[in-house]
Amino acid sequence: MTRARPRSTFRRPALAPAAVLLALSALLASGCASVQAPLRVEAVSAQARADLVELELELLEARIVAERIERLRGATGIPAVSGATVPAAGSDAAELERLNLELANLLDASRRRLAALEPKSGEAAAVRGASPAWYGALEALRGERALLAADRKTAEAALQAALALAPDSELALLLRSRLAADPEARLVALEKALPIADGAFRLEVERGSALLALGRGAEALAAFDSSLPFLPEPWARLRMPERDRAWALREGPAGGGALAALGDGPSTWPAFAALLRERSTLLDAFPGAEKSDAAALDALGKAGMLPSGLDPVAVRSASAEPPTRAEAAFVLWRLVMRTRPEQLDRYSKRYAGRKSPIGDVPAGHPSFDAVLGLVELEVVELPDGRDFIPDAYPSGYDLDRWIRAADKAAAP
Repeated sequence: MTRARPRSTFRRPALAPAAVLLALSALLASGCASVQAPLRVEAVSAQARADLVELELELLEARIVAERIERLRGATGIPAVSGATVPAAGSDAAELERLNLELANLLDASRRRLAALEPKSGEAAAVRGASPAWYGALEALRGERALLAADRKTAEAALQAALALAPDSELALLLRSRLAADPEARLVALEKALPIADGAFRLEVERGSALLALGRGAEALAAFDSSLPFLPEPWARLRMPERDRAWALREGPAGGGALAALGDGPSTWPAFAALLRERSTLLDAFPGAEKSDAAALDALGKAGMLPSGLDPVAVRSASAEPPTRAEAAFVLWRLVMRTRPEQLDRYSKRYAGRKSPIGDVPAGHPSFDAVLGLVELEVVELPDGRDFIPDAYPSGYDLDRWIRAADKAAAP
């Protein structure tokens, strides 16, 4: 399924592996004044510095996988997946098993690299004394690995060692924020760290993550867009899903079901109802619709605003097919035209006996008027400029964007 990217000046970094290595090396080893003060690495070899870069890359990949595992374990209904098909039963469990194995392999690789980087016992004191920033970064990454392996005690000990060596270490201060108890505490830790850290971009992108968790979408978006373009590509993969959610929330908060409904994957009818209830005024004229998602679907069904053949009780089941793009358009068109019912079929009349201007939504299609009307009102889009792809499943982001545009189109 094609999803229109929200308009923004942000551009996702696209770095080749060699460029990633150079970029991270710059961040860890020398960096310009606007990024961080040069790390004191005189006592370690160029290879040791490169290995530290590779260790951070490995741990970034591990965090990407760990956060995917966390999202999958907490998912309800249809998981966030790409494409226009519903995952087969049991696919969540198989994906979780695959991700757990991938995480174990990455953590094993990082364990071996940590062991190789550790100075020999007779050299450790000299390295700590001559290059405390390098050794502090190593301790911080040791703590990050322990945290990913669910060994909080070791992570806390590594953090203390890192801060003792380099109190301004961005990697250590980042680890401290990740050990915080909740998003509020994480945000406090990050905002205290930013003025003193030897680098800012990692901390700022994590600040965006904490702000988003607290529902502060506009601030989170600003934090992501001021930091992600300056970090290597794995950071974009780690935080771009959150950046997309911040974009969706930039004009106002969402709570409960609406917040859970925002995502890249196929939505559900209850999620559609949650977005209608919480992100628009389109259901205000339906008594009782505000009580729950199920009540909203029942109200739509009673008002004849669901596509023919759809039972409100059936569609709110977790096993129900998601709304297609055509079905979502059908509902939104009727909500937009609620006070102008005589215009519901105006496109069928206009194009009677003529070819449809949208190739894959011919005249006579149940959503013909809805699609043409909503395209004309700029509520929905033609992904390739020609076709609507009516049978694809819209994502939560699609539905949220359409609903907010429909709300404006329905206003007197």
